[in-house]
Amino acid sequence: MAAGDNVKFPVPIMFNDNSPKPGFARVCLTVREMQVKKPVVGKHKAKNAEITPSFSNGVVLVRVVVTVAGESVPVVYEYKKNLPYDVDEKNCKCEVHGNGDSLVVVILAKANKNESWASQDVYFMQRPTTE
Repeated sequence: MAAGDNVKFPVPIMFNDNSPKPGFARVCLTVREMQVKKPVVGKHKAKNAEITPSFSNGVVLVRVVVTVAGESVPVVYEYKKNLPYDVDEKNCKCEVHGNGDSLVVVILAKANKNESWASQDVYFMQRPTTE
């Protein structure tokens, strides 16, 4: 998107260290306009959004572009944080969850599986000072 676009910061609602299992950290982001398809079998998927994650150069960047019915311009969310520790980039990922909320779950694979990220909870939940 071009400079000057209205990019929103998704609302982080949860940070967990060693989740979904030891060696990982998880950030849950609310994207209200995103609709979630709940299949009978398999993983949830976004019906009206494209999610583009990047885990490189010590930065996590998750961009969610949501197409809202009746609107001519998509709603764009970006979650960007400098990572306080190294990650295993190839094992980081994003998932969609939707049991009442429309969530993008960012799963960060720690490079040092024994490192605790628990002290970083406030940092990962914090809104940027400038958007």
